[in-house]
Amino acid sequence: MRSLALLLCLLPISCICAQSGPRHAAIKQTRPPDRKPQYFPVGLFSQYPELSEWITRWYASELRALEEPSLHRWETRRGAAVYRFLLIPSFSPSLAVRLMVNPDGTGILVAKSTANSSKEGKAILRQETVAVSVEQVDQFLSLLREADFWSLPSAKTQLGFDGEEWLMEAKRSGKYHVVDRWSGAMDADYSRACRYLQELSPVKAEKRRRLAHQEWTPSPK
Repeated sequence: MRSLALLLCLLPISCICAQSGPRHAAIKQTRPPDRKPQYFPVGLFSQYPELSEWITRWYASELRALEEPSLHRWETRRGAAVYRFLLIPSFSPSLAVRLMVNPDGTGILVAKSTANSSKEGKAILRQETVAVSVEQVDQFLSLLREADFWSLPSAKTQLGFDGEEWLMEAKRSGKYHVVDRWSGAMDADYSRACRYLQELSPVKAEKRRRLAHQEWTPSPK
């Protein structure tokens, strides 16, 4: 339903913008501003400032709920990099998969989603961390190169009903880039890179609906 809400918001605004140029209907901003930390540079997600701000607040609120850091403000060591895939489905909890690449080519992957606790059914954060081999990191980076990730436009190129929001961020050598797509549509190579990172996650997509409705116990250390 979150994707449907976005589409319903975009359609009338797009029509108004097409008819009246820079003038368009005001958008009510119901989520907190993207501050403290700031997750995204201003104006990335649409040529229309209010719409870009609406999307920015939405995605930032999802990352805050998952207690994720800002990659836009992330400081990387020489030879290191960080990547994050944010998946926002319509009917199940969001998933964030963050891969931190070390100077030696290995990686640490952190996956986060939410599940219900046994007390009052309140949502709690589920987090799993795994080591990633040099070969797995190389495969992911190869998929990003095939997708020409660093040259893809940040804003969506297609919209649809329901589906999922796919957001890939990267910070490398001081350079930040983000690509926003609806269900990965129209970008097959980009989809493969996102899916590979998701497959490395111990929080698998097919389990997230079930996990959202049961008590979660952290894995033993």
